Amino acid sequence: AEPRLLKQAPHGAEACAVVGDAIDLLLAVPADQRRESDVRVLRQALGYAVSVVAAAAPDEGIPLLERLATAADADARWIARENLKKARLTALGARLDVAREASALTT
Repeated sequence: AEPRLLKQAPHGAEACAVVGDAIDLLLAVPADQRRESDVRVLRQALGYAVSVVAAAAPDEGIPLLERLATAADADARWIARENLKKARLTALGARLDVAREASALTT
């Protein structure tokens, strides 16, 4: 997720779909296998990428953050917390309240 490439509207929405697929892949991996290096790298990348695509396409990205923040999965909640710290999301303000409140409950 490269912020400069997502300035055109269709790219942001498409990137959200790709990031959503990556989230699904990560969460499909059994928890005991998530320490493997390739899975760990995906988790770390999602700790950055979700906020990039959410800033580029809020209508598609905010639901991703809400889904992660409210998930029962610890890795999903970690990804939400990491992304909600990013300054690039400041402009979304109150639109992120649900994700922020859910994230605060699970820290």
